[in-house]
Amino acid sequence: MVKTNFAENFDVDTIVGKSIEAQGKILHPIVKVSILKDNKMTIVGSWIVPIAFVVEENGKKYVIYLNDEKINQNELLKMV
Repeated sequence: MVKTNFAENFDVDTIVGKSIEAQGKILHPIVKVSILKDNKMTIVGSWIVPIAFVVEENGKKYVIYLNDEKINQNELLKMV
């Protein structure tokens, strides 16, 4: 059995995806991107998990969460 330490080579970032405009609203998808690398820093896996949408409507912004993970609403609003 080969032992590796993937925890040291595991990167996670929360980013804003490409905005979508629909029916007078602008939707900003917020996703968590995870990248797993081996000891040679070769990517061996990656995945994207949707977290929330920041919606802009009539000059106001609000958050719609897509899972149970609660990220500070103000942090999400600042990302957009």
